[in-house]
Amino acid sequence: MGKIEFKRRIAVRDYRGVGKHLYEDELGWQDIDKAEARSLVSEEIWNYYICVIGYNIAFYYIESDSYYGLLTEKKPFTFYELPKDRDPWAVNDGSGYKGKVLFQTEDIYQVWDNVIIDGHSLEYVINHSLIIKLCS
Repeated sequence: MGKIEFKRRIAVRDYRGVGKHLYEDELGWQDIDKAEARSLVSEEIWNYYICVIGYNIAFYYIESDSYYGLLTEKKPFTFYELPKDRDPWAVNDGSGYKGKVLFQTEDIYQVWDNVIIDGHSLEYVINHSLIIKLCS
């Protein structure tokens, strides 16, 4: 039987340094996220992690070469455009995200439908992003 080769497609060349690329299969919700949320539907996965569990999220949107994050620890819930930095841990200095406030709300369920980035829904943006932080 022949060997099946899987060729990964590069999403961002040299993202992690020379020769260390970001691949398309690393974008969006990963299999472990889908399994834990028990869903393949992006909004349901978001609701599980962000609205139910209360995780913070930070991600790198490849189409705009920008970082974004949402803090869920206190109200109002705040969605940010974060400073550009290839170091995923640099987006949080321990005291919360620093960056441009894009959206605030008292109702965490309002974030999904109301955050639009470059004319795109949050679903589209998440599917074209590397999730770099998803935790409390």
